Formats: sequence, structure tokens, C-alpha cells
Amino acid sequence: WDDKDMGLQADIERLAEDGSLDENVDSFLSHDDTDQRDTVGMEGTK
Repeated sequence: WDDKDMGLQADIERLAEDGSLDENVDSFLSHDDTDQRDTVGMEGTK
């Protein structure tokens, strides 16, 4: 590991410890429930 890698590792560990990483993943995944492509695709079939 060089100094840059150690800093990155510390950032990742800090995100994991305070839950920020989980919140970001949950937020990102929650957008799948309201995928706008589904709505647009259904308009032409009515």
C-alpha cells in the first residue's frame, strides 16, 4: 500500500463504520422501484 491507497482504505472504512455507504446504496437501489422507463413503455400500449 502506498500513501494514496492508505487514504482510500481509510475513507472506505469510515463510510462503512458510520453507515453512509449503506444509506447511499439503499437510496440508489430504491430508485429501481420507480423506474420511469416502465411508465413510458406502458403509455404506447393503452
